[in-house]
Amino acid sequence: MKTLYVYTKHGCGGCIEIKQFLTDLQIPFIELNVEQNSQALAKIHQDGHQRLPQVYADNEIFMPGSWDTIQTMRRHEILERLETHDDSGILTRLNTL
Repeated sequence: MKTLYVYTKHGCGGCIEIKQFLTDLQIPFIELNVEQNSQALAKIHQDGHQRLPQVYADNEIFMPGSWDTIQTMRRHEILERLETHDDSGILTRLNTL
């Protein structure tokens, strides 16, 4: 399963909302505060993002639209997207039987 990273900063309403949303759904994530982590800030700038929060699964953007899109998803949809994907972006499940 991929690791979910949430890029945040202090005073960001959407950052607070997405952290609460993921916590309520019991979806594990790692918070990277760009004000405290220069590597996280560099990643966000390198990828051309100008607003927070941003959500990544490992090194890839999790969903286009970030929080605006994620807040419409259900727990199982998020977990499915965190499962292993092949290079073409097609979901490939590990043996689930």
